[in-house]
This record gives sequence, structure tokens and C-alpha cells, in this order.
Amino acid sequence: MMFNYLQAQGDTTFATIKLDGSFQGKSLYIQNDQSTLTESGKCVVDITVNGKKAPWLFDADAFEVNLEKCGLAIGDSVSIVIYHATDCLPRVLNTYNCHPKSTFEIEKMHIDTLPNLIWITSKEEGKLPFIVEQFRWNKWIAIGEIDGVGKAHAGIAYNFDLRQYIHSGKNTFRVRQVSATGKPRYSQSISYESGIEPIMCGPKKVIDTLRFEDETMYELYDTNGNIVQKGKGMFVNFVPFKKGIYYLNYDNVNKRVIKQ
Repeated sequence: MMFNYLQAQGDTTFATIKLDGSFQGKSLYIQNDQSTLTESGKCVVDITVNGKKAPWLFDADAFEVNLEKCGLAIGDSVSIVIYHATDCLPRVLNTYNCHPKSTFEIEKMHIDTLPNLIWITSKEEGKLPFIVEQFRWNKWIAIGEIDGVGKAHAGIAYNFDLRQYIHSGKNTFRVRQVSATGKPRYSQSISYESGIEPIMCGPKKVIDTLRFEDETMYELYDTNGNIVQKGKGMFVNFVPFKKGIYYLNYDNVNKRVIKQ
């Protein structure tokens, strides 16, 4: 994120630009505004990296801020403040270098007997959440989220409790991260046979309430594909709905339902 505001430093007031992100192993490049300069001939007068003053000169038309020399490791949080004169505005030429990118690789992934989804990563270069997804009702559904560590070293382990999401038959899961650019990165998928018997529901033609044999996640759609109700429970209340055809997703089942 980048923004500009006034800040006093001693007896002098400067404008500042602040950049927050994570270190991606690259330098920042800044261009001084040469159209209007201070008496000293400088637009940028100071830079701090994580609160420490940067040891560079800032009077060139363009200059490099070498973040690696600040002792940062890949994935470390970084906060950069650029102090500049109020009558000029420097340009940060590559702010995207502070934005976290998804670079993880899966070393191992399995589902234990509880069941928990467990995955071990390497080569993470940014603190991004892992979104856990389940393939259910012919589509991938996000069921949870765990913060990524964002360190490049190998052997980072994650654990997600699947118990409340398990349905009858074959269950399939994966994890996903999304970079600051919006580009997703996926793990391989992994499957688990639950041994749970399919859940039945009824009646086929509903007047007011459709009931499940056991608690289950569900989604109810109208004929235009609009979702009209979703949740988890042992029944669906049809009283508010008009008569007609609806499409119900529940357990591991897609079913057509008629409201009378």
C-alpha cells in the first residue's frame, strides 16, 4: 500500500510515502522529482526501512534502495517510509516488489485418521493465507483458511481439521494461495474415503420442511441458478419459497426438489 501524508521531523515538515509488504529479494527503485527541488537540491531527504535510517544518498535523478543490505530475508515483513519535500513528489518505480507472491511447493501432503489435512511446504516467499478447498457438488468450495509462515526454508508444516466437512464416500481436498497480483497457485488434490453411509432426505414433494437423516451441509438453488438458502443442519425450511422446482446440494448429492 502507498499513501502520502505530512509528518514533522525536528523543526521541518516533510511529506512521506509509506510502503508495507514483504521482502521478495529485490531492490526498490525511486525517481526523484526534478521539476521542483528544495534549497539543498534534494526531493527525497530521508528513507527508513523498518524504522532504521537507510545509509544511501538520495540526490541522484534515480537511485536504488537495496533492501538485502538491510539484513532482510525472503518473506520478512518490510515497512519503508520515504521522506520528501512538500513541494515535490518522488516516484517509486516498482512497488510490486514488496507485494507477496505465492511460490510454495508441497513436499508432502496426507490426511490422517482424525481426519486432519496435513501439508508440508518449502520455498514460501511471502506471508499469504492458505485457503483449504473441498471438491463438493461438482465444484471447489473454500472451507477454511490458515496463515502461511512465508519463509523460504523447507519443512514448514500445516494442519487443518476436516471433521466437520467430511461427507459420505470419496472426499477430495487441496490448498490454494493467491498472490497480490490475483494469480492463484494450487497444491495437488488428495482424496479420503470416509466410510460414512449416504444421508437420505425427504419428502420428494415438499410442503413446508425437507428433512435430512443426519446433519449435513446444504445449498438450495432456484431454476435460475440463484442460491436461495445455504447452511448446515437437519432440515430446510421451504415455507418462504414459491411453488416450483428447486435444486438441492447436500452431503455428496445433487437432487431436484419440488415445492408444492
